[in-house]
Amino acid sequence: LDIGDDISSESTGTWNIPRFRLDGSFLGETVNRGRHPSSPLLLVSHLYDKKSNSVILPNDDMRVKCRASPVIYDVIVHFAGGIKRGGVLSVNGDSYYKGDVIFFIQNVPELSKSEKYIVTTGDVRRWLVNGAISTVESIQIGSDKVRSQKEIMQQLEKDMKNVHAAPLFNEHGRAIVGPDLESAREARFEFLRKEKETATVRLEKAKQSLEAARARHFSA
Repeated sequence: LDIGDDISSESTGTWNIPRFRLDGSFLGETVNRGRHPSSPLLLVSHLYDKKSNSVILPNDDMRVKCRASPVIYDVIVHFAGGIKRGGVLSVNGDSYYKGDVIFFIQNVPELSKSEKYIVTTGDVRRWLVNGAISTVESIQIGSDKVRSQKEIMQQLEKDMKNVHAAPLFNEHGRAIVGPDLESAREARFEFLRKEKETATVRLEKAKQSLEAARARHFSA
C-alpha cells in the first residue's frame, strides 16, 4: 500500500498488511502513524489499482476485493475537515461543518415502513440530518419535553379509563362508599378531563417548539 507524495507523514511508504487486518479502521490508523498532533487528521478516501484502473472504497469488503501481492494499491487520503462554532449542517447551531460530504448508504428500502410511500432522496436527507442534530442540546431538551408530555397524556388516559373501577378516598384517607362514590367519580373524571386538555395544549406547544428547532437545521 502506497501513500501519495503530496501528503507529508512519517507513515508514508509501502506496507505489507495481512489480509485479516485489512479494514477501514486499521488503514486509517496506519496512515496517521507519525502524524504530528498539530497536523490535520488524514482520512482514507479509497484504494486505487493503477494497472486495472479500479477503486475500492474503505467501507467495501477489502479483505475479499483486494488482490494479493505483488499488486500494490495507492491509498488515496485527504485532510479531515475542521469543526467550528456555528450550526450543525446549517449556520444556526452549536457546531458547524463547512465543506462537501458524500455518504454511501446501502440497503435503502424502496418503500416506507407502512409500504404506502416511495422513499425519496429528500427522505434520506431528513434521516441524515435528524441523526446529525440528535445530540444538539436544544434538540435534546425539546425531545425530552415532548417525551415527558406524552407520558403524562398516557397516564391521564389510563386514569380516565379506570376512574369508574378504581377506589376513591376522602381527605381522611377513608374509602368513599355508597351514594357519594358515584358523585366523587364524576368529579374525578371531570378533573382528569381538564388535566388532559391542558396536557394536550402543552404537548402541541412542545412539538411545535421541537419542529422549529429542527427546521433551522433543515433550512441550510
